[in-house]
Amino acid sequence: MENATKALEIAASVLIGVLLLGALIFGYNQIAEQKKIEQKNEKARQLSEYNINFESYSKDKVYGSELLSLANEIINYNTRKATDESGYQKIELEVTIKNAIMDGKVFKFDNKTYSANDIDDAYKDLSKKIREANVKYAGKSVAYWTNALPVTSEAIFRQKILEYGYNIPDSHELFNKIIVYKQLVNEQKEFGRKTFKYKDLVEYDQGNGRVAKLTFEEK
Repeated sequence: MENATKALEIAASVLIGVLLLGALIFGYNQIAEQKKIEQKNEKARQLSEYNINFESYSKDKVYGSELLSLANEIINYNTRKATDESGYQKIELEVTIKNAIMDGKVFKFDNKTYSANDIDDAYKDLSKKIREANVKYAGKSVAYWTNALPVTSEAIFRQKILEYGYNIPDSHELFNKIIVYKQLVNEQKEFGRKTFKYKDLVEYDQGNGRVAKLTFEEK
């Protein structure tokens, strides 16, 4: 009888141990599953935040200044995130300018398509040309003379120089410098004011669902 009781106790202990082990395994699996769900939700959240940043540009009216910002974002992403180690695909940007800017020095071609780097390089080149054109003349910058004197015609320009009492050695040379400077500054402003429309649906990376390409065309 005593042996039978001990046997029952041992069996009960084993059963309890099995039940506890099963409970622990079940609990571990539940926690692991919950962690997987949390990680999946976090990835989905990050993907949504990433995509919406670029998808916000896919609208019917986008200004050139906005596309310049988009180009900089894409260049930054392609440089820092889209690496061989990350496995992320680089983002492509296509921007077609239908109408060249009048007297443009950089954006001077009709129906030309630019990539993100093309847009960024062209705008930097234009900014450099503006800085180079804004030289000192008679002690003041060309930008100063542009604001101080009208340049509708060279005759009026010379007349105003005399009226305002400015001492300018070669008014013809300054007049030409102002014309070039104004054309460059106008080109910069005109590009920023150009309006574009999103041409196609957003293209996504088939592997991870990230935005892969955006295409715009001047309206």
